Amino acid sequence: MLGALVPFRVLEVLEYFPGGQPSFQGKALQGTPGKFQEAMITAFLMLKFGVLDDDPYRPECPFPPAVGYSLNPTQEERHILLLTRVLSLVPMSLGNELWRARVSFDLASFHGIVKVLRRSLRQITEASLAHAVLRDLRVASVLPGGFMSPGGTDGRRGPQYVLPPFFFPRACMGIVAEYFLRYTGTADPAQFERDVKAAYPCCKDPVGDLRNAFQFWAELRRCVGEMAAVMPEWGSFAGDMDAAGAVLQGQRDNLAI
Repeated sequence: MLGALVPFRVLEVLEYFPGGQPSFQGKALQGTPGKFQEAMITAFLMLKFGVLDDDPYRPECPFPPAVGYSLNPTQEERHILLLTRVLSLVPMSLGNELWRARVSFDLASFHGIVKVLRRSLRQITEASLAHAVLRDLRVASVLPGGFMSPGGTDGRRGPQYVLPPFFFPRACMGIVAEYFLRYTGTADPAQFERDVKAAYPCCKDPVGDLRNAFQFWAELRRCVGEMAAVMPEWGSFAGDMDAAGAVLQGQRDNLAI
């Protein structure tokens, strides 16, 4: 019961199901696969607050010049910024070792915002759970161990939790996606897989994770398209996604991924 009641209460607080009826965002969210629900809710909130876009960051303390971070990116660079930020919302399967590869200052800044939102979402989930339990303390006995643990209790990959944990995803997927988008090697899928594994040795299945992230991009584009059809203010972002999606599809066709 709690596995259904608490998530529904969270969605109600977020105004996706006001009064028990789905809003336009709620209707779009209904068709999203369960594995993408948390990332989709995060993307919706970032769009609501205007912090999911392709604009470069301008921190008070500028990035080191050696980083080469452009404050006036070309249109193609903007597409890459949007793609990597969105795709970084999807977690990767990583080995039990240190990250021995390049980092991204842009994604580090982006994930500073993601962490604030995810922490707030987890607190809303905890408050909704506390509200349900305090009304009837007996229901606490049905909660299994690790009910909000992102990795579950059986050690397997994938969500095994009962309630959404809204854990903080690392920016790894966005970094690997940027490598994919900028890859200029031979158009051989096998060679690309060898190259990306060599560049990011701590990633267990970078190509499989890329395909999974591309599915999330398609889902977000579907949701944005549905909302743009009824809310014109979403039209601009839908256009940005279409333009960036063309860049993504071009590289996917080139590498057959």
